[in-house]
Amino acid sequence: MFVVDDLLRLPMDLAEKVLDGIVQQIDDEMLNNEASVRKKYMEVVREFEGGQMDEEEYRQKIAFLSARLKELKQER
Repeated sequence: MFVVDDLLRLPMDLAEKVLDGIVQQIDDEMLNNEASVRKKYMEVVREFEGGQMDEEEYRQKIAFLSARLKELKQER
């Protein structure tokens, strides 16, 4: 009986995992949580240190990310 229940729930469990992954990707792209902002911050630093971005662009992105992080902390 338990094996049958597990087999019947498998598509729902899989769909839930896929949807959770999609939600996480959207949060990361939209910078809706502190972890995604910190992750993006580290990406910007790496790009700047790797010479893929000039200093002006770096400063703009860091200022935006810092402001976004402050907003998220105030929302809590």
